[in-house]
Amino acid sequence: IVKLADEVESIFTRHFASNDRKRAMKFLRPQSQKDSHMITFLV
Repeated sequence: IVKLADEVESIFTRHFASNDRKRAMKFLRPQSQKDSHMITFLV
């Protein structure tokens, strides 16, 4: 799962944030927090 997240992160950074990692993280972090809550809830 971590490897997949890293791949999505790098692809997202390349395509949507023009290689601006900080800006990409701004978009990604809220989503990843939601996802982790969902995983915790499901487990």
